[in-house]
Amino acid sequence: MNIEVLCPEHNEYIIQLDVEENIDLGRRTLCVECQGKKPISLKQSFDRLNAFYQEQQNNKDALPYVLIKQLENLRKTLVQEINSVIASIQIEINQRVNPLQDNYSIVGLSQLQILGERLSSLTSFQEKFLQKSIVNLKQQLYQILDKFFNEQPQKGLLEKQIQQIKGNNTQEEGKIINSYFKKINEVNMEDTCQAIAFNQNGNVMITTSKNDIIVWEFQKGILNQQRILKEHSSEVVCLCVSRKQNFFFSGSTDSQIVVWYLWKAVAKLNEHKGRINCLVLWKNEETMISSSDDGTIRVWNYIRSEWRSGQVMRNHKGAVYQISLNDMNNMLISTSQDTTIIIWEIKENQQWYQKYLLSQNVYGKKVCFIYNCKFVWIPHNTNSIQIYEIGQKQINKLTEMNLEDNGSDNQFNPLIYNRTKNILIQKQLNKITIINKPTSSLNVLQSIDFKDDQFSIEMTDEGNYLIYGGNNKFIIYQLNEQ
Repeated sequence: MNIEVLCPEHNEYIIQLDVEENIDLGRRTLCVECQGKKPISLKQSFDRLNAFYQEQQNNKDALPYVLIKQLENLRKTLVQEINSVIASIQIEINQRVNPLQDNYSIVGLSQLQILGERLSSLTSFQEKFLQKSIVNLKQQLYQILDKFFNEQPQKGLLEKQIQQIKGNNTQEEGKIINSYFKKINEVNMEDTCQAIAFNQNGNVMITTSKNDIIVWEFQKGILNQQRILKEHSSEVVCLCVSRKQNFFFSGSTDSQIVVWYLWKAVAKLNEHKGRINCLVLWKNEETMISSSDDGTIRVWNYIRSEWRSGQVMRNHKGAVYQISLNDMNNMLISTSQDTTIIIWEIKENQQWYQKYLLSQNVYGKKVCFIYNCKFVWIPHNTNSIQIYEIGQKQINKLTEMNLEDNGSDNQFNPLIYNRTKNILIQKQLNKITIINKPTSSLNVLQSIDFKDDQFSIEMTDEGNYLIYGGNNKFIIYQLNEQ
């Protein structure tokens, strides 16, 4: 192939293309004088393009065909489930409604009694049976869709085909792809930080400093302190930031939750009788849920411009630590000092009900959903990480991994799961373990050791920055994919 195109910078013929990701379009073409990161010859470029085209045209196992087949199977499964519910409703109609059409022209006492019994059950049949059918269908469809979207078996094929485009010669292509966090900045602070939170855009960081809250501007790993907020009478230990508006919540050891709007305290929620351990926002951001050392989980609703106490869940018999909502926001999980894990499910009346109770041999402080029906639980003061799946009738333990034993850790640091990067972060004493793609297996991406054990960890929503707050300083790490 004879291509005679000149390099605009050196006036030499272009002989290579740079296939490195995320570089400017003008840097893609290379002559003998140009320096590229991942250069390949023009012939290799066209050979790979043609090979990929032929693969897509002739191979029925190629990604588009596989995805079509998977979607067809998904459609078939959904239709079967819906047809099953329709059939069950029809059976109930045949058994309960159709007999009402019987001829009662010749009426005896027993026939009148049976007729009255049938009429009395009509309303309850409509309200209970139909509602139950819809709820069961909804649960079945959620599980089917959750399995499809979270397992995504087509990912392996996609990665394989991307590798075909990029080529398999590592000497030609450069380094093997690897992801890790690298330290890029360090900022001094006065006191130990108990909690860190970011807004959705990742340009505002909120941290705690004893009884105070500090607001920072965060730009590409650079911190600039903006303001200090003072309202709590005791140490602030947890934060929860809105993803839609300019408000956030803070909880402290003084049993109080403070609502902040535009950096001003607009409400104080005082119904808890113990340390506030965790705060989560429901998807509509008009409901907040809190857990406490007092053994309760409280639901707070935003009604007529104020936050009001709603449902109180008292099923646990000890301090309730981390709580977490699943992706659908229809299930809540909680772990307690009473050695139980409770899965809560929200019903049509917007009330939470206990769906499952899982008793363990030891208690745990850390639990979080990683997918719609999967969660991670950490037994307290152990080096074990356990993954469970919520099934239709029971909870199944999928896997368990033991990390290096660092010793006892009395500080409560919630598990962090970043959905964007599919990364789980666990703190144990003076060490954090970063786990990549925690599904049915656990793969350690990186471990970072720190000099102290009293610190907090958080990630920005997009997963590009990891922040350590402890030992009188913040350390900012950036995710490098190379």
